[in-house]
Amino acid sequence: MHKGKADLEELLRDIDQLEQIIAGWDEEKRHTVIALLLSIDTLHKEAVARLLGALKEVPEASEVIEQTSKDEIVFAVLRHFKLVGPSLAERVEIALDTVRPALATHGGGVRLVAVESPGTAVISLTGACSGCPASAMTLSEGVEKAIKEQCPEIVEIKKVIAAKSGSQVPLDIRSPFAPGTGT
Repeated sequence: MHKGKADLEELLRDIDQLEQIIAGWDEEKRHTVIALLLSIDTLHKEAVARLLGALKEVPEASEVIEQTSKDEIVFAVLRHFKLVGPSLAERVEIALDTVRPALATHGGGVRLVAVESPGTAVISLTGACSGCPASAMTLSEGVEKAIKEQCPEIVEIKKVIAAKSGSQVPLDIRSPFAPGTGT
């Protein structure tokens, strides 16, 4: 049992251990436990949704809701219940996932460094893309375009220089987003 404040990793580890235990049970017992968990989840989701709905009616509570939603455990529960969407950082990562395969074909990649308020994403081109002569096109035609399509509230994208590793050799010095490259 947890005493005091537990962290998200610890709680998820406990859940994982319990899931591993019931995985070894016979099918009927497993299904019974799963049905019980789904019923408890449905009850908790409805309670949290009603609580948030009531709090949203109180003007002073808006800031409290916003602040508590930044807590990783509160946010994880709200996401689990689908009461909030993905964070801005998560949505930027989803956008970056759409361009990573093209960058990888050229020996490069992209990493989200930070999301800063208001509306700024800080990224780093990695591998062969870092310092490549075509990195400006890669950034504007691939990375920036993908981020702004998924996250219109991002109005500025800052590029920071990634540390170079001697093992990174550019496979192709053209941007994977240059006309005629098939992307």
